[in-house]
Amino acid sequence: MRIWIVSDLHMDSTYWVPDRIPPHDVMIIAGDVHNSLIETILELHKIALSVVRSFGAVWVLD
Repeated sequence: MRIWIVSDLHMDSTYWVPDRIPPHDVMIIAGDVHNSLIETILELHKIALSVVRSFGAVWVLD
């Protein structure tokens, strides 16, 4: 299984765009995405639509 891990995106101050998208089966986005839980979920949804294109499931752990 290939895992792509990113963390500390701080999308409340900047918009994150990856330099490249490595081959992966699972993407883990850990910690400090946004100040607000609702905004975090919305930002993760944008990432799922624009970067990964398909998720089997999305889990948000706070």
